[in-house]
Amino acid sequence: MESLNEKPQFKKFVPSLSNEMVINELFKLQELGWDVRNAFASTKLNVYRICIDPNRIIEIKNIHETYWNIESLKDFSVVYQGKASTQTSFLEALRLAFGAFNLDIKIIPTNKTERFKKSEPFSNKTKLIEIINGRLIKSICDPYFESKSLSNLIHFSHLGLKLSSDVKCLSSQIMKEDKRISLKMINDFNIEMTISMELRLVPIEDKLHRRFFILSDNSVIIIGCSLNDLDKDEVIIENEDSVARKKDIDYFESKWQKAIPLI
Repeated sequence: MESLNEKPQFKKFVPSLSNEMVINELFKLQELGWDVRNAFASTKLNVYRICIDPNRIIEIKNIHETYWNIESLKDFSVVYQGKASTQTSFLEALRLAFGAFNLDIKIIPTNKTERFKKSEPFSNKTKLIEIINGRLIKSICDPYFESKSLSNLIHFSHLGLKLSSDVKCLSSQIMKEDKRISLKMINDFNIEMTISMELRLVPIEDKLHRRFFILSDNSVIIIGCSLNDLDKDEVIIENEDSVARKKDIDYFESKWQKAIPLI
C-alpha cells in the first residue's frame, strides 16, 4: 500500500443551524409570551434562556462548533439534555425540553408578564403598579436593596403602590459599605410611610440571589432587576403556579430566619 505524500485535507464541519435561525425561533416563543433572554448579552457567547419560573429554565447554548446544546434545568439540575445541528432537530429538542416540565411549547403561558424597557422609565413604574393591582407588598427579596430602593418605593407609593404595615425586606451583606442602608434610613422611611418595615441582611456565604415580592394574597411577583434600578430591559412575572409560589415563600422564610437584623 502506497504511503500518503500529503496530509489529507478535511473540510471543517459547519452546522446548518445558525445563530440567526435560533434567534428567529426564540423570538416566536417570546411573542407567545415566554420569558426569553440573552444570558450573556454583554459578551459574544451565544447562550439563551427560556425562564419558565425561577426554578425551571431551558438553556440553549452554542458551546461546540458542530451543534447547539439544549438543556432543561430544574433547581439547577439537568432533567433533559439534547443536541441540535439543524432547524428540524432544534425544534424537536425544544419540544422535548418543554415536555420535561410537562409543558406544551405551543401553549401560551398563563403567568402574567410585563416587560420593562430601558427607554421607558416612567412606563416601567406604571407596569409594576398594574401587575400588583392594588394588593399590599408584605415581603421584598432583593440582594441589592439600598437607599435608592427606598426612594423608588416612595415614588411608587405616589402612583398607588401599597406596603404592608409590617413589610419584611431581605437584602444581602454583599452590598458595599457605602451603599448599605442604615437603621436611621429605615426609621426615617417608616415615619414617612407610617409603616414598620424590618430589614434583614443575609450573610454573603448564604448567597441570596433571587428578586421577588410576596403580596398580601400570597401571590409572588418575580422581578428581573433590583428595586434600585428598574430602567432596564427586563421582565416581571406574576407566578400562577401554586407549587412554585409556595417554594418562593418557603425560600424567603428560610433565608429570613437566618438573616441578621439591621442594627
